[in-house]
Amino acid sequence: SEQITLIGTMTINLDSGGVCLISAFTGTTSTGTYTVLAGHNSNDLTATSVVVGTTARDLALNDLNTALPGTNIATGSNIIIDTVDPVITSITSPSPDGAYDTGSNITIRINFSEVVTLVGTMAINLDSGGVCVINPFTGTTTTGTYTVLAGENTLDLTATSVVVNTTARDIAQNNLNTALPGINIATGSNIVIDTTPPTITSITSSTADGAYKAGDNINIRINFSEPITLVGTMAINLNSGGVCVINAFSGTTSTGVYTVLAGHTSADLTATSVVVNVTAKDASTNDLVTTLPVTNIATGSNIIIDTTAPTITSITSSTADGAYKAGDTVNIRINFSEPITIVGTVTINLNSGGVCLIGAFSGTTTTGVYTILAGQTSADLNATSVVVGTTARDAALNNLDTTLPGTNIATGSNIIIDTTAPTITSITSSTADGAYKAGDNINVRINFSEPVTIVGTVTINLNSGGLCLISAFTGTTTTGVYTVLAGHTSADLTATSVVVGTTVRDAALNDLNTALPGTNIATG
Repeated sequence: SEQITLIGTMTINLDSGGVCLISAFTGTTSTGTYTVLAGHNSNDLTATSVVVGTTARDLALNDLNTALPGTNIATGSNIIIDTVDPVITSITSPSPDGAYDTGSNITIRINFSEVVTLVGTMAINLDSGGVCVINPFTGTTTTGTYTVLAGENTLDLTATSVVVNTTARDIAQNNLNTALPGINIATGSNIVIDTTPPTITSITSSTADGAYKAGDNINIRINFSEPITLVGTMAINLNSGGVCVINAFSGTTSTGVYTVLAGHTSADLTATSVVVNVTAKDASTNDLVTTLPVTNIATGSNIIIDTTAPTITSITSSTADGAYKAGDTVNIRINFSEPITIVGTVTINLNSGGVCLIGAFSGTTTTGVYTILAGQTSADLNATSVVVGTTARDAALNNLDTTLPGTNIATGSNIIIDTTAPTITSITSSTADGAYKAGDNINVRINFSEPVTIVGTVTINLNSGGLCLISAFTGTTTTGVYTVLAGHTSADLTATSVVVGTTVRDAALNDLNTALPGTNIATG
């Protein structure tokens, strides 16, 4: 209002968050410069306060009254402080939901957080592999047209990136932030770009693996790479000589039933061709390609068309060759010509007098365990018969033929069942009859009922007070030497006991029965 003198500085605080500094001066007016910094923003720039750093006085030294005047920056100016980049708020499409093929046009709208001016073009890249070009404009929204080209595909069209070719800026020349918005085309639309004909992805069956006879039904499922509409029927021809008819439907999968007829046969059911009788097309009217898929019925199923009774192909044992005693176990495997289901048990009778029970199961092979009991014996273990307790049938309910197979246990194994402990049959001496003094040697022989293996030593105690040690050996007879020591005496030398030091066992590991035999040294 009058001439003042400013000593120091004067700060004009602004509603943008910035300040304008006025340097020392004398006069009725002065100017300063406000430099906009990042984060400053105002819809209509104006001063919010004036602060004197040192003094601002008139000639009479009256201090300046810093109350804001009626005429402020915003009174006569419309200065917008804008340091925020414009953003894309949404990318949408007003085109109807549905499937579009090559040559189709789709309208795409892009919206912004504020007015932008596009110089050059803007490319909206799409997940189909296509692009929508936006031409120069000024505003908060604009549209472009995406023309579908061959080879472009997506299950739900959406934008993947936005690229500005020259500039896209707001009034303050802030560059557009091209980050994709939360609201994209796929948010509110379901636009399918489909330039690829549908294919058959798999033909499968949910019917259990097994063998099926005439009159049985087998479920067959056919799957497609995308939804199709079948008008008329579709025939799935099978390698059994049969056919499964699929009726009219719309979707990505459908099922039919194959009824087995007399004369149909297949070792592993599978489809051999697919024939469409009227039309099978996707939503874009692409015709179905009926080439057989890699995943066919036989890929994941083992469905046999079979009217032949199952047989026993072999009875074998994985147990090592050798002799086995009471309490030992022998593994027995029985194999069949095709999968069967046993209800109850199957008994494998053995030539040892024992049995192996096979429990309920389903398959082509199973095992059981034969536990050897006292009194059972066989020079070469073999099955003598197979008896079904309840039922043993294939999936077609053909009963098992229990005829013994050519390959039996003894064919490939030599398993001896031996539950008899070895015994001492005699203890003798080849030394001449007569009287022997200390230091003399007397030969002693011990004989067994079957070959045994001595680990460690066997002691033959004698009625003279002496003993004869038998060293480790394998066989049915062995000898040792008794050396007479001072104090030993006997009117007729004989063995009084036999003591095993470690083990004496036969091939079946039956321990030696050390009972003295009827034939002892004194006997002969």
